[in-house]
Amino acid sequence: MDIGFWYNLEMTDNQEPQSLPEGVTFLDSGADSFVYLSEGDVVKVYKKESPEKIRLYQQLTDQVARLLNNDPTVYQIGIGGKPYSYTISVNPIKHVGEDPRFPGKVTSVSEYIPGPHISGLFPPEVPFDGLTFSNQVNPYLDILSDQLNNKFGFKGISILEPNVKFKFDPNNKIPISLIITDLSSHLWALEPANPPTQPGPPA
Repeated sequence: MDIGFWYNLEMTDNQEPQSLPEGVTFLDSGADSFVYLSEGDVVKVYKKESPEKIRLYQQLTDQVARLLNNDPTVYQIGIGGKPYSYTISVNPIKHVGEDPRFPGKVTSVSEYIPGPHISGLFPPEVPFDGLTFSNQVNPYLDILSDQLNNKFGFKGISILEPNVKFKFDPNNKIPISLIITDLSSHLWALEPANPPTQPGPPA
């Protein structure tokens, strides 16, 4: 069936769609986008950002993912007098552009990462709660944000609690994995720290 026949987005900047394609579930509304789950993917439908800005964000996300995912640093944290090891990785953006599920809209597609956020409700096998964990980890995420901004020459990278997923495997040598699902919650603020200057007229 032609998607245009039965799908009507009817969306303003701060209003979620009134109807959705079959198999698409609304997850959340962020500062920059509406977020949906479809066929194991997270689809973000951007409210105002241009395709060029989203492609720039994809390129930056991929660069950070290669840095953090290929040779992960092992961090240490102490909770309740017990040490725990954890790694930090980034969920890459698979596709940017128009998606047939959301015709006429600027979208990005990433793999859906299940599980709680770092300040969320942890499963019972985790021997500590999300608030305790996030209070310990947040200062390191702030430092990592600054390091990434400096390394890649950007401003606007800001790793926040809602954009970091938590995984726990007590049988693993490194039991905790943190997956960053968004490097910036406000894409309008993401830009090169030193944008190239336009050449002047010839002398």
